[in-house]
Amino acid sequence: MYRLTGIPSHQLNNCYFDAETVFTKDIKEVNSKLNDAAGFKEMVAVVELFLLKQVNRGVKEFHRLDDVSNLILNANKNIKIEWLAKESCLSVRQYERKFIERMGIAPRYFSKIVRFENAFRIKNKYPHLDWLSIAVQCNYHDYQHLAKDYKQFTNQTPTDFHLLDNASPERKFGESDTY
Repeated sequence: MYRLTGIPSHQLNNCYFDAETVFTKDIKEVNSKLNDAAGFKEMVAVVELFLLKQVNRGVKEFHRLDDVSNLILNANKNIKIEWLAKESCLSVRQYERKFIERMGIAPRYFSKIVRFENAFRIKNKYPHLDWLSIAVQCNYHDYQHLAKDYKQFTNQTPTDFHLLDNASPERKFGESDTY
């Protein structure tokens, strides 16, 4: 969002804002087209076209940090923030500041969320796997480390949360959060 709007992400977190104050008048046209859309696929096409226009407008410049930070999403091991900073040609403090500006949260916390989400999705995709195997696969030290993150993010144990999640309406319709 930072590169699309120029507004630091931490200013957009957990708050309401009118899209017309952030985007050009084109957002009214997008809303109108979404309202008139015949179906979901047409709605997706309208939004994708709008986002492509925004990307091509390029409010904020690309920074090496943007590419390097994507490694957090795709890593199959823990990546040190110091290494990410070095690869971004920034000091650790500069990297953290720019990351917060672009993502809205600190890089270590973002990494923690990504690791938690990976564990969640793996359990959905492979429900027969035990929690220790999932913890090890997602670079947790042990099951307790994984359980601590589940408690922090969901206020429930991993098993309790997945029982609740499996009872959700999305699961009854066959939808699941997997890769």
